[in-house]
Amino acid sequence: LLLSSCKTASSASQGPVDGSTTSAARPEAPIERSMGPRTRGVPHSVNIDKVVLSRDGTMAVSRDSLGGIRFWSTLDGTAEPSLVPVRGARDFSIAPSTEGATLAAIDGTGALHILALGLDGSVRELFMSSPHQPMVQAEVLGDGTHLVALASDHRLLLMDNEGKVLQTIQERRFNPSSFRLSGDQQTIYTLSSEPSGLGFEVTIQSLGIVLETKTLTSSKTIGRVDQVADLDAIRLALSPSGDHLAFLGFPKAKEEEEKAVPPAQRRPPAQPSSAQAPVLQIASLEDGEVHSVELQLPTHEFSQAGLGFVSNDLLVVGTRPTGGSWKAVSYT
Repeated sequence: LLLSSCKTASSASQGPVDGSTTSAARPEAPIERSMGPRTRGVPHSVNIDKVVLSRDGTMAVSRDSLGGIRFWSTLDGTAEPSLVPVRGARDFSIAPSTEGATLAAIDGTGALHILALGLDGSVRELFMSSPHQPMVQAEVLGDGTHLVALASDHRLLLMDNEGKVLQTIQERRFNPSSFRLSGDQQTIYTLSSEPSGLGFEVTIQSLGIVLETKTLTSSKTIGRVDQVADLDAIRLALSPSGDHLAFLGFPKAKEEEEKAVPPAQRRPPAQPSSAQAPVLQIASLEDGEVHSVELQLPTHEFSQAGLGFVSNDLLVVGTRPTGGSWKAVSYT
């Protein structure tokens, strides 16, 4: 998937299609693909550093290194992206809607923007929250009419696409720092972490989403992972089924160096040393078993590493997307 230029691949670089095979004895004429007229748009002028796909894989939103946001209404090469008037969004999510798409984007101040994006490049702002009540994450659901948002004060909100809060979850001992949606978008898995000894204890809780009644069910704890003591996590990912948790991090400082620092003050390093090799660990929430994977990837830019589950048994990890390295990791 090439989003930076949106150019049609040359016929020389295209392989067999529709199950056909090549034959040296009976060479075939090159296959010419007609993409039809291309809709003009506003491509990125600098490198893309983040891409988020809709859950059905038909559209995308991208961000460049200068903070510019673009909406890709189709990924078949027939249209260039359109401009989204939100600068430097740090988190965004998109889903198809009757108008085209619904975009939820959180800007650098923590304000949540909900936009209706037309397939013709039109943009209509449906809602913008106050930066005085910052949001940290938002996910658009279903057909683009509802979304789930997490506020910086750990409130979990169910909202419609015009910003109306339908329900708020704020319970005792419920302090999520991020959340993940199940593949069917009927369950929310929240993650919270607290310092614990030389590592962090991660708690996973689940809530149900009932769009028919516009409600969230009460949270329940489904697993805890006391992180292996010799790691400092810089990324966390939860599998779509909610039964595996992945940590990406670097070895901690030696124990004698740690003793001088009170446990409550220990935090992952802001910039890991290039001499440290990154480590991936996958923990089962059912039996607590932890599986370690050595990553043969460059370390000098791993503070911008990416980590995500493609499916319940496949992970993708890597350094920054631009000029970085990526590796698929499967496990059982």
